[in-house]
Order: sequence, then structure tokens, then C-alpha cells
Amino acid sequence: MNKTYLPMPVSSVENYKTIRMQKIYDYVDKNYTRPFPIKEVADNVALSVPSFCNFFKEQTGYTFITYLQIYKVDKVCKMLEYTEMEISDIILKCGFNSISFFNMLFRRYKGKTPSEYRKYLKIKQTLND
Repeated sequence: MNKTYLPMPVSSVENYKTIRMQKIYDYVDKNYTRPFPIKEVADNVALSVPSFCNFFKEQTGYTFITYLQIYKVDKVCKMLEYTEMEISDIILKCGFNSISFFNMLFRRYKGKTPSEYRKYLKIKQTLND
């Protein structure tokens, strides 16, 4: 007996993509502090690694690695703003293993070093008070 498969309505496909992306975002949020292979995330959303990479880039415009780097840098920024923790402790807490690599990424995405960024935030806060 041959099975006939009807295509999913466009709204169902888009809803499925949204659900899949939310699972990816949730996974990153729960695991960004530790190293994990892309395969682990891909398995979590039932995709092969190449399919996952294509899907993620199609949905976000970023590679997964670029997204993860930006996500971690943003977490560091929040901690720089809202805590007095040492920068090196923040970097390690946010899942970076190399301070020099992190500093290169931070400068790429924020245009400043982490210490310059923290000083900028303090000046900005003083001006707003």
C-alpha cells in the first residue's frame, strides 16, 4: 500500500521552524557556560550537523558559531554592567577558555576591550544619574 503525504501548510512549516529555533535558543541559554559540539545541538533538534548549520544560517543570517560568540559576549557585557566581578572571572564563567581569544572577540563585536567597556558603562551611568 502506497502512502500519500500531503505537504504541510505554510503556517505549520513556519510554526515548526519557530519551535525548532526556540529549542536551539533554550539549549544555548542552558549550556553556553560549557564547551559543547554542534552535533549536540543538532541532535537536540533532530537534524544532522550539515542540515542544522544550513537551517540555523537560513533562520538567523549567522553561522551557529558566530551566534554563540555574540551570545556569550552579550552575557559578559551584562555581567560587566551589573556585577563587580573581575573581568577574568566573568570571561571564564561565560564559557570562554582563552582570555586572549575572548579579548579579540570582544574587541571585534564591541569595538573596545572589556575594561574600556566597563569604564564606558560607569561614565554613562554617572551621566544618567
